[in-house]
Amino acid sequence: MATPVCADGGCCSAVAPLDGSGSGSAAALDGSGSAAALDGSGSGSAAALDGSGSAAALDGSGSEAPRGRRKLTELPAELLELILCCPRLDHVDVGRASCACRRLRDACHGRSQVWCRQYSLRWPRLHKYYHQNESCDWRREYRTRHTVGLQIRRTVESISKRFFTEVPCVGQVLGDSFAEIQSLGAPEHFCEDELVFILNSDKWKSLTLKYYAKKILYFLRQKNILWSLKTFLRLPPEQQSALEGAVLVDQYCNPLADVSVDSVSQELEEITDKVKKMLRMKNPSHPSLRATAGDCCPVEDLELQRQAVFALNRVLYEQLQYKGNEFDFYNPLNSYIHQVLQRHTGIPISLSVLYMMLARRLGVQLEPVNFPNHFLLRWCQKPKGSEDIYDFVYIDAFGKGKQLTAKECEYLIGHQVTADYYSAISTTEVLLRMVGNLLNIGKRGEGNEKSYQLLRDSLDLYLTINPDNVQYLLLQARLYFHLGIWPEKVLDILQHIQALDPSQHGAVGYLVQHTLEHIQHKKQPAQPEVKQRGAAEHLEVCYAVGLVMKHKRSGYNCVIYGWDPRCTMSQEWISTMRVTQLSSGADQPFYNVLVQDGTCRYAAQENLEPHEDPLEIGHPEVGRYFAEFCHTHYVANEELATRYPDDVSETLATVRRLYHRPPPSSGGSQSPPLGTEEEPLEPPEQQAPPIIIYNVLVQDGTCRYAAQENLEPHEDPLEIGHPEVGRYFAEFCHTHYVANEELATRYPDDVSETLATVRRLYHRPPPSSGGSQSPRSARRRAAGAARSNRLPAHELQAPPGHPTVHTAVSLSRSTESSCAKQDFYKRQSW
Repeated sequence: MATPVCADGGCCSAVAPLDGSGSGSAAALDGSGSAAALDGSGSGSAAALDGSGSAAALDGSGSEAPRGRRKLTELPAELLELILCCPRLDHVDVGRASCACRRLRDACHGRSQVWCRQYSLRWPRLHKYYHQNESCDWRREYRTRHTVGLQIRRTVESISKRFFTEVPCVGQVLGDSFAEIQSLGAPEHFCEDELVFILNSDKWKSLTLKYYAKKILYFLRQKNILWSLKTFLRLPPEQQSALEGAVLVDQYCNPLADVSVDSVSQELEEITDKVKKMLRMKNPSHPSLRATAGDCCPVEDLELQRQAVFALNRVLYEQLQYKGNEFDFYNPLNSYIHQVLQRHTGIPISLSVLYMMLARRLGVQLEPVNFPNHFLLRWCQKPKGSEDIYDFVYIDAFGKGKQLTAKECEYLIGHQVTADYYSAISTTEVLLRMVGNLLNIGKRGEGNEKSYQLLRDSLDLYLTINPDNVQYLLLQARLYFHLGIWPEKVLDILQHIQALDPSQHGAVGYLVQHTLEHIQHKKQPAQPEVKQRGAAEHLEVCYAVGLVMKHKRSGYNCVIYGWDPRCTMSQEWISTMRVTQLSSGADQPFYNVLVQDGTCRYAAQENLEPHEDPLEIGHPEVGRYFAEFCHTHYVANEELATRYPDDVSETLATVRRLYHRPPPSSGGSQSPPLGTEEEPLEPPEQQAPPIIIYNVLVQDGTCRYAAQENLEPHEDPLEIGHPEVGRYFAEFCHTHYVANEELATRYPDDVSETLATVRRLYHRPPPSSGGSQSPRSARRRAAGAARSNRLPAHELQAPPGHPTVHTAVSLSRSTESSCAKQDFYKRQSW
């Protein structure tokens, strides 16, 4: 007799799969009572290869296997592991296999090779955190990473609902949620990996999830970098590297960029190799040529130092074309060391740090000089220990390595300075100067998201290096108060300021009072304002949230994320922006838009038009309001859709009308009429577009069947006195009939399409020309323009499959071939 497939004692204690689908009994791999194919083929038997290459079947019946075949459980453990490591199996398959019998359970869990393979396939970025020969319980690691991933997603999804109406400060938001994650005892890189996985998912989907995942990842990385910076500052001054400090500043301001000391050092080594190659041509016996990568062997001879500096200038400024950025001096990219290496341009301090580190690799010791308005390096020309400012040559890295005397340095700034300004400074002072430059750039910003973020980051860095600077502590408190974020931290900062400088009690008291009011206000959140498009005051609003627009005057591209029926800004703003010069002034709908350049603007309806070729708007706040980009429009997320409930259908109707129009019928001969049996019908791909036919209730009490080309919207809609109107419609709204529930069920899209058509035809704003117009004459003008084809084509032509209702009362529609006769209006009994 053959050995039974499932051991009676082993399967009951088998470990259930991660998704909880396994039972305590010997579960079949597919849950059907037989072991499913491990390769996912669904054949109901687990196929393995025996030594001859034939498939060994296992059906769980305990019967004899066919001659020449071996059962799966009789295969060696190594071969079973190899089968279970198949890339087509996921963790659910492996979990179910482990529940099938003791033999498969041992193969899955015995040496952890199967779970190691699953771990590597699903999270390849994490494998670098494990040593090659390290013993690890991969099943436990997989379970922990899986659990952390689920918790991270729940945390990210909850933020949008809680903080949609205010600017979320991630450190404040994540307190309780990340305390729960930390209680799992999982490494922090598990959290980062899940957030990166979310960010790298489908480009145009889950935008809200990605928006908050990015903020959380930003916060987590900044927290780690700040801890590294504090560790760096505790080192003795002689052990602090200006390069490492510059990289930490760069990393903190760009936490999502791939910047590290190793990557920057590697680029510096490549430049050093180029310098050594040139130096070897001039002096093959130069001592710096004998130094290996990363070593620093000081060269004492002044002439040999000059040779190295000369070669460095040739390579850096002539061969690699590094230069000072005179035309865009206040661009923050000039201060980031990895951007300086990529763009070959910078400002005096960033180029000086780069120059100093390269010179040190060549054996030349240069010192940083905190010269006002222009950072310099000094190079001693006398024996060590001299402090006479005239014993040094001063190098201007911003000026292509030009060498200056002490007197010539004063020409750079246009006035004399004391000898103190020529002294060398420490690495900490270099970092304060770098961060101070970023602070000034943030203050000069345009008040957009990027400038505020730069100001916050540079303040964090500055106060980490110099935590007792009252001026910048007060600036940080005011910034947080202005942005409406983290009021509890604002109170802590103000308390610290009061302890450092009691004379600031006036400013501190004002901020404390208003911060407490803000905290109290947050405890009583206001209900979100819901804007219904059907309200009387909203009838002139033509566009909906999610539409990609173009500004007629400025030419920028944008997406609508909110609207007001009238301008709600202050009179001062209206005067400053010259809104009164518009044809309709402030008495027209205004839209909140996210602009391609990263700004948020408030635009008048008459200045906007739908974009003829919608494109993605690269604004950092898009994910806060929208869940997805659908090539022609953005889909509002749950929070925005709650505030504009009618805009979802309105956006879809507008998109169908603008971008999904049927192609115009081409010229040429018409199709032959029906009844000419000699000529066959054209093949489907050559048939003319179908004709839309409507069932209508007529004023005289009849029901008729009418073609679309014979109908037009009524210029002055009136009530239709037909006895069957109540059978299909619930209400007459002066311009149209509202379908009852039964009719709306059969034509679900026509409700929004009818409203859009009514707004387009009868609720147009008056023309900008002089003279007043009655509503009736305006409607006549609109209908007359429609008849004479003066309206845009997209307002007259219906999208395929969803024709616009061009009649006041319509019950149903059907299609006929264009070769059918056009003598419609035949009577039809109902």
